[in-house]
Amino acid sequence: NNRLPSTIVNRPKQGFPVPVYGWLSDKLCPWAKDMLLDNNAYLNDWVKTDILHKILHQGTQPEADLPSRHRLWSLLILEIWMRRWLS
Repeated sequence: NNRLPSTIVNRPKQGFPVPVYGWLSDKLCPWAKDMLLDNNAYLNDWVKTDILHKILHQGTQPEADLPSRHRLWSLLILEIWMRRWLS
């Protein structure tokens, strides 16, 4: 295959950024709220509702800092994991 140089074909794997943190204050905001504020969310057994509201609010603001977005994303992933493996 002569389409790609061997320096690209043979280089080590590397990651690529996904703008998910930006999406949390845009397209993913309604989904995040649905996931974490659902009455049947597993996180309701572990995290107080007012804390979830606070994390959602902080993490979905367009000017949210990286730790706030990361905290929200981590809770979303945890909720998805619990729905998959605990149900």
